[in-house]
Amino acid sequence: MTDKDGFDLLEYPCTYTFKAMCRNHSTAIDAVKSVFADFADNSTENNGVSFDINQSGKGNYVSVSATIVLLSRIELELAYKQLHAHEQVLMTL
Repeated sequence: MTDKDGFDLLEYPCTYTFKAMCRNHSTAIDAVKSVFADFADNSTENNGVSFDINQSGKGNYVSVSATIVLLSRIELELAYKQLHAHEQVLMTL
């Protein structure tokens, strides 16, 4: 029996939405956006990345959603790795 996760069910290329939770600072939002800059340039679909930013009720935190066309599982893992590397990112979904 092999270990599988839900990402094994994805068929590439596919549209995927990443969500990062950050403190509400422009530097945190820019950090998340910078992770996806290279992906937008490499997308064969040439759709780039769309972002959706929502503040928490008290305005202390933001969720930054990035929707992108992924070409492979490697891109998925790389994006999550880069998001987790930023000290500004508190959590990813």
